[in-house]
Amino acid sequence: DLAFGPGGQLYVAEAGHGGPTCISGGPDGELCLGLTSGISRIDLLHGTATRVVSGLASAAGDDGSGATGVDGISVGGNGTIYGIETESRDIVPSGVLAPDLTAALSSEFGRLIAVSPTNGSWQTVADVGHFDYLWTRAHQFLVPDQFPDANPYGVLTVPGPFGTENWVADAAANTLDHVLA
Repeated sequence: DLAFGPGGQLYVAEAGHGGPTCISGGPDGELCLGLTSGISRIDLLHGTATRVVSGLASAAGDDGSGATGVDGISVGGNGTIYGIETESRDIVPSGVLAPDLTAALSSEFGRLIAVSPTNGSWQTVADVGHFDYLWTRAHQFLVPDQFPDANPYGVLTVPGPFGTENWVADAAANTLDHVLA
């Protein structure tokens, strides 16, 4: 995804390429997990790119195809970058991955995050993926062969009467989530 911020800054969501740890369950049998996703700022005048934040959760096939991570970004009026990380913590298997990778993936997948454009620090705004996963589990009868599932992937940030509003689209849950920041 792409988003313009104050001063014409262009931000790019980078899904990453998964990682070196692979388990069964990907598009071609393997799902490779890692911390290769991030957000970059493009200086259009000089043609350079700078990573604003890196080391975020990513999942992909063993050849890097079908990668997901930070897939959607939007910039608020104050310059804060909002990113949505795809998937849900509910897909992270327990007892299979290294404990530190399990903890990182579980704390990032499905999260709407707010990123500082100046220092790259970020914080979780909402656990959209888990919320949508639970909703689809409770409504499994709607799509019995597909639910439960969650894949938030797009975000739109707009000013609202109560502060910053984020609208998150979830392709797997077929939902639109409204998150106040």
